Amino acid sequence: MIVLFSPKVAYKIAYYMEKVLGAILPILLVISGYLVYRAPVDIVQGISYLWIYLHVPAAVISLFSAMFVCAFVSLGWVYKISVANILSVVCAEVGLVSSLIALFSGAIWGSQTWGAWWVWDMRLTSELLLAILYAAFLTTEQAVKMRMISKRIQFYISLLIAFNVPLIHFSVEWWYSLHQTSTLLSSKQTMPYSMYVPLMYAMFVAVLFCIWYVSRQLRLIYAVRFQDEALSTTS
Repeated sequence: MIVLFSPKVAYKIAYYMEKVLGAILPILLVISGYLVYRAPVDIVQGISYLWIYLHVPAAVISLFSAMFVCAFVSLGWVYKISVANILSVVCAEVGLVSSLIALFSGAIWGSQTWGAWWVWDMRLTSELLLAILYAAFLTTEQAVKMRMISKRIQFYISLLIAFNVPLIHFSVEWWYSLHQTSTLLSSKQTMPYSMYVPLMYAMFVAVLFCIWYVSRQLRLIYAVRFQDEALSTTS
């Protein structure tokens, strides 16, 4: 398993993942857009419910990114794996952007549904905290590179990021909330399939897009590193 994190193996995997996903993603995005376009209008919320096809995939990715950040930081810190360190930073970038998209799309959706852009709801507040923790993690990366602070600080931040995930997920169950409860779990699934299928497909495409982005970033970083190493050996 550790061999997958060797620079050359990781570079090859990232290269082929980027090429394959880069070729099929435009087609999948068009299909996703068509499915969303064909989805029926909600009888209560009207057309504003279509924000769900952006908001929910972004929110889910922000949570899953947290687990990957924590896992990669642990591997990088304990086993001194450079690829894992790079992946932790790239996944944190994905987590930060996705959490911000979830917050902004949720605010627009909430303004049309609740009549308020923001409330200090536990679900919203914990998601905002997740975005702040992602930003803190990325801010400390440069300090770690310059050996101004220990990698342990990033590890502690990653733990806070991971511990925030169950807080976000169960916040609508543990506290009173304007935010609706989870509807993606099979036991609580109440959406008609004409709405549910496009949502699951949008999440699938969003996950593939994130994998493509992570692969691209890893390939670019190592391409520069290999080039620098080649120049240093020839000079």
